[in-house]
Amino acid sequence: MNEVRERRDAPAPAPARDSWLTDLFGYPVYRLSGAPDGAEAGRPWHAGLEQTGRLFAYARVPTGDVRRVHRLCDQGFRVVDVSLKFRRAPTTMPGAPITVREATAADFADVVRIAGSAFRFSRFHLDPRVPPALADRIKAEWMGSYGRGTRGVGCLVAVQDGTLLGFLGIVENRSEGVVRIIDLVAVDAFAQGRGVGRALVNHFITKSCGVASVVEVGTQAANTPSVRLYEQCGFQLAGSEYVLHAHLQNGTPA
Repeated sequence: MNEVRERRDAPAPAPARDSWLTDLFGYPVYRLSGAPDGAEAGRPWHAGLEQTGRLFAYARVPTGDVRRVHRLCDQGFRVVDVSLKFRRAPTTMPGAPITVREATAADFADVVRIAGSAFRFSRFHLDPRVPPALADRIKAEWMGSYGRGTRGVGCLVAVQDGTLLGFLGIVENRSEGVVRIIDLVAVDAFAQGRGVGRALVNHFITKSCGVASVVEVGTQAANTPSVRLYEQCGFQLAGSEYVLHAHLQNGTPA
């Protein structure tokens, strides 16, 4: 009992600056890994940070920890998304008439273009206080980092008749064995509904055989088509989180 009380009364971790998003937003962005709790409940989470101009912060909280979500909402955060995590073991999956291969340097102009126009359900697109153009730019820059070799362990592209139809970025988590993760996947608007997403996901699962013990993907609860796709590809729900955003202007919620 004393051990639990000590954990609850310990100071919440300080917000960590997100340099990549700060560059894109043009003002400070922070990631809050804890939430106001215990002895910290009466202290603003942003105490000690910038108190003039604009500031943006985000946090992720397991869906079972509603008490923590309430404390964040009391201090200006708002739920913008429920993130769902799916897992499965890699196995050989059925092929498709659509060619899926590793991306080349020449592919990334199309990859970035698709990334900057194909998303509707990301946490940034769902947040009414994030301009749609900025939400699109975040996704475009995200995949641009693959082209520059600064993110991910690989990128798959789906191609038909010489036209790039979609992409799938891959990252790895090696904290406990090798877990391969679908980092970002998208299909060009004109090619949606033709099985391109499934071809990319199935190829990713097959490609992970002998490399990873588990494959993962995350999506938004609001993104019903993606949830349905991952379940049809054999993924099972493994966890969920609330995603919360806070927008401040001169130290007060905007």
